[in-house]
Amino acid sequence: MLETVKWEAIPREDMTKGQLKDNRENGMIPAVVSSRGKESTSLFVKLSDLQRRPYGNFIVDLVFPDKKEPINCFLKNIQFSHVGYKILHVDFQELTKGQEVDIEIPLRLTGEPVGLDKGGIVNQLIDSIMIRTLPRHLPEKFEMDISHLDVNDSIDITELELPEEITLLDPTEGTVASIIVPKEEPLEPETEEEEELEEEEAETEESSEEK
Repeated sequence: MLETVKWEAIPREDMTKGQLKDNRENGMIPAVVSSRGKESTSLFVKLSDLQRRPYGNFIVDLVFPDKKEPINCFLKNIQFSHVGYKILHVDFQELTKGQEVDIEIPLRLTGEPVGLDKGGIVNQLIDSIMIRTLPRHLPEKFEMDISHLDVNDSIDITELELPEEITLLDPTEGTVASIIVPKEEPLEPETEEEEELEEEEAETEESSEEK
């Protein structure tokens, strides 16, 4: 089961860009909760909560001061600025009992491949997948064992075993990881200019020693 955190939610009315900027500078990040069959809800969440968010996927209970029950949702997207990676906006997706959700889940590799002892390295090409399932079936992560992989071996996304209640949306094909041997880059021959510089340095050192 996914970890659940409780965050304070502050209602938000329509604002100018200047007002939104002032709120961000005061540690309040604008956000929207999307819900199927309902109008979206605008709010602010605290930057401090976002900075302490758990790693990977988790469930958020957004607690409003004027509502008895929190909005149960997951963090769908965080928008960052191009400079400084400041958080500008957050999107949540409400979790409704009986309604499936589309969510991206991390894909982790486990085990030490036998190919590592032969000079191979792990090249992971897929590190998350998009699935569809009911909220009660949401996993924290998926894992694939790669301990059996030798040099030049690979493991495909079709080898991932999923429970019946979970549908894989993307990617439905492709290599998850492979064991490759790094190619040694040939040493570039010295150019005439580099050789001349080395000779000049050697002559300078000899002159210094004679003095």
